[in-house]
Amino acid sequence: MDHEGASPAIHVGVTDEWKEARTVVDNSDQQLVTLRQYGFTILSSLLAAQGLVEYPLTGATEVVPDAVKLAILIATYFLILGLFDLDLRTRLIQRAAASRAAALEGPNGLTKKIIGAYHPHPHITSVDVLYLFFILATSILGVAVLANYPFQWTAEFLLLVLGLTVVAAPSAFVILHYSKSAQGGVHSG
Repeated sequence: MDHEGASPAIHVGVTDEWKEARTVVDNSDQQLVTLRQYGFTILSSLLAAQGLVEYPLTGATEVVPDAVKLAILIATYFLILGLFDLDLRTRLIQRAAASRAAALEGPNGLTKKIIGAYHPHPHITSVDVLYLFFILATSILGVAVLANYPFQWTAEFLLLVLGLTVVAAPSAFVILHYSKSAQGGVHSG
């Protein structure tokens, strides 16, 4: 068989696959930037709204019911976890595409060097810490908003703190667990 005749077609296919993998990496990077930009802005706005619910503007005469305050709090938790899920899935797709591009380039390719520099260790990233911060901030604001300042160590207050901990702790666990597994989930070969 003539291998030289088949070689250019295989090379073109590999080049096209490499270009597509690099395009996926670039598109995923843009999606992450956009997701984080708008998502974190919305989260910050919701946290600010929680603060305004507890401390309404001067001249306000109506008190916001606790059920509405709780609904804002729960919506904020779900938004944090939803954003984290989208962020994580996009990072996994990006990592898989980068790993494929690195494999196509060979051991001395640029993509492999970028992967090594960008993800040297399978630890939690600064973005994951930001998600944890939003969980913590939501919990603290939730206590402040729902406990009716000034705080008194009543059974109702302790039950509120316990309830928010029951929601926040699993949320933090999900972020920590899945971000660590995502870091080590795809390896470049």
